[in-house]
Amino acid sequence: MWRYRIWRNPVKIFSAVFILSFGFSFAQDFTQRVNMIVVIDNNVVVGGIMSPQLVVARMKLPVRYEPGNLSFVMSELQKKAFNTDSSKVYFDFYYNEFIKRKEYSHHYKIVLEKKWLDLSFLVLRIYNMNKKWNRKTYNSLDEESYTYEMDTPFGSVNRIRKK
Repeated sequence: MWRYRIWRNPVKIFSAVFILSFGFSFAQDFTQRVNMIVVIDNNVVVGGIMSPQLVVARMKLPVRYEPGNLSFVMSELQKKAFNTDSSKVYFDFYYNEFIKRKEYSHHYKIVLEKKWLDLSFLVLRIYNMNKKWNRKTYNSLDEESYTYEMDTPFGSVNRIRKK
């Protein structure tokens, strides 16, 4: 008999259900996938990307990149902060490449618009300015050793090319 006394009081039942549901609401995570292809110096990147993350204001979200897929997980609080902060998102990552048995590491911080993450596809083309052909064709960004272009279903963001 003493086992069923707690369930006779409807206030205790309601409070127990409320506390359990409130606790589970903070545990919900949202996974977002973006169809994104990263091309560096006219080569599709299939490996070599290290510590990729999305940066919004002071919040850093670790992401996973596979060719054609960029995915990241956000908690409820991160999603609220992501939606209320500025419209700029930075895709920050390191890329390692091997040229003639030497390893070169590059750091990229690409500016993305938040609305681009909801589009059906993105193609990010990065050009390193340490390559002769790229220096002849493109102007580098201020204080950066690279430039980039973005293709979306609604158009392209292209850099002005030299003659």
